[in-house]
Amino acid sequence: MEKPLVSVLIPTYNKGEFIQEAIESVLNQTYQNLELIIVDDCSSDNTLEIVKKFLNDKRVRFYQNEKNLGIGGNWNKTLSYAKGKYIKYLMADDKFEPHLLEKYVEIMEKYPEVSLVTSYRGIFGEREEVIKQPEIGFIDRKRAIELTLKHLNWIGEPTTVMFRKENLWVGTFKTEFRFLLDIDMWIRQLSCGALYVIPEVLSWFRQYSEQTTKLVKKSFDDVFEEYLLFEMVFHSKQRYLIDDIHDAYELKKKRFLKNYKLIPKMIKQGRFDLALKCYKISFKEGIFLPFFLKTCLNFYRFFMEG
Repeated sequence: MEKPLVSVLIPTYNKGEFIQEAIESVLNQTYQNLELIIVDDCSSDNTLEIVKKFLNDKRVRFYQNEKNLGIGGNWNKTLSYAKGKYIKYLMADDKFEPHLLEKYVEIMEKYPEVSLVTSYRGIFGEREEVIKQPEIGFIDRKRAIELTLKHLNWIGEPTTVMFRKENLWVGTFKTEFRFLLDIDMWIRQLSCGALYVIPEVLSWFRQYSEQTTKLVKKSFDDVFEEYLLFEMVFHSKQRYLIDDIHDAYELKKKRFLKNYKLIPKMIKQGRFDLALKCYKISFKEGIFLPFFLKTCLNFYRFFMEG
């Protein structure tokens, strides 16, 4: 197809075990005006052999990176090949319900002022659960940004979200993020328009022990990502209507304040640099004393509990 309406993008790295199920969930959609772009980030497993089985379908295009680009880099590389009006990511270990694209496109076409469409999503794999957003239907951008600052990952993972390619003037995924790069993108997309939540499970997010996001958390690599995200949003506060959002500044401080719980673990692992950075930020935000006192209390609990 020279001009598909929807670009479904699968960035992958060593997901040969799961990728066939993901691909089939795209090709079996009730909505067919799509292209499927798969970009492999130098996998060492059987990804190539699995994908080859689908390359006779003219809707499918497959690329392999010459060197590993990492999560954000590969998401952006996949995006660079997209021709569609609407962008729909699918992580290689997740899957769509058959009517997802049909229902998402219907909303996008009906509401040109909507920048993002999402829905309820299901978790499968090591555990099963349905995650429902706190609000549904049309949500104006101020309310959507406010809810994102309060709950961060309430909109959903890339597998759950569709956005307009024309709004990429706000930029692609920022590779300085490893854990919140999708949330950062959703907030920037919301600076362009509203959000729509479909109250139905239309995608499935797989959970298992070796996921990259879980490994990132174990190494403290995500400690300052929330603060960096808030700093970037508050730097352009007019675009994100920050002064119109109740208690936005206090929310920023409270989100960072909870990091005091991690300092004993940082010290135990020899990450004195991270602990020092925490104290520097608390001083900058005017919360040094409560941060210090809570840290002392947490040290006491940490060592008393062994």
